[in-house]
Amino acid sequence: FRPLVYVNFITSVDNLHLINTLYPIPVCQLPSRTGRCRAAIRRYFYDTATGVCQPFTYGGCDGNANNFATISECRAVCTCSEPLDSGYLVCNARARRRYYYNSETGTCSRFRYSGCGGNSNSFRSASQCQSACATAKCYLPAETGLCKAFFPRYYFDSQSGTCEMFGWGGCGGNSNNFQSKETCVIECASRVATPAPSEIVTLVTASPGNGGGGNGGENSGGSGKSREMPSECLLPKIIGRCRAAFPRFFYNDSTGSCERFLYGGCGGNANNFRTVSACESRCPSRVKQSIPSPSWNICKLPKKHGSCLEGIKSYAFNWSSGRCTQFYYGGCHGNENRFPDRNTCMETCIP
Repeated sequence: FRPLVYVNFITSVDNLHLINTLYPIPVCQLPSRTGRCRAAIRRYFYDTATGVCQPFTYGGCDGNANNFATISECRAVCTCSEPLDSGYLVCNARARRRYYYNSETGTCSRFRYSGCGGNSNSFRSASQCQSACATAKCYLPAETGLCKAFFPRYYFDSQSGTCEMFGWGGCGGNSNNFQSKETCVIECASRVATPAPSEIVTLVTASPGNGGGGNGGENSGGSGKSREMPSECLLPKIIGRCRAAFPRFFYNDSTGSCERFLYGGCGGNANNFRTVSACESRCPSRVKQSIPSPSWNICKLPKKHGSCLEGIKSYAFNWSSGRCTQFYYGGCHGNENRFPDRNTCMETCIP
């Protein structure tokens, strides 16, 4: 089963979560799309013609979901996550032994391929399968499973590059599920390649002039100020295709500041930071930020665990005591008074 995105044929696909005219298209069948912006970010897309992940240049905005930061992430979503497909039942070719990656168990298993049809999750040897899909599980979202128990487990968050705790229900789920943080680090954090640092983009911003003589050309000498900005700071806010609600920060190039948003837990892009300080250190603000007043509405909201059972360690501001307190968020139906760490909570709600 390939992941689905929902494409609105009337509006842009930048904000997939806002789309209301829905038509399901498998992510990996979408064509590569550079977008209309002019950055030059190296990304990978799944090429249906060749059945492999290929590099392409992403402009930094628009585009679609067939856009991955690393070739490993592309393979994890578009090759290693595909189901076992033995090919056509009626085939004139000779059947042969192949191997496929089982995303539920995280192992490569043998199967008999008919010789016709099938999909790209088909390898000539176990070693080839293991090499291509060794880190595939590390890109899967945390999955509670179908049962209702609560076992503390760890999963690898490919967006932040860290191992995080969640609550596993006791059955089902996927292979991004580790009994200890140490195992998670060994299996994923130490093996997943970090995307290459983004290039620095020089932006030219117009400054108010006094009509000084000139020929009025765009960005002519002395008519504006140039500033350097990492290319990920120019990416649009992307919530992602999953349905969690992790408080994160992104750089809004329109306002020139870092702003809070709720991240769905998978997908997204590099303009996604766990704290406002991390965002501001990477994407310098164009405006002086004032510390939000404790009267800011979200800080008055009650602590809300939600109705799901993921058990995500979080912090909420207690308006009565004026303190940030730890709690475990279930993973759905919470509210915005929820922060990934105590410092972010204090920065937001305590002047």
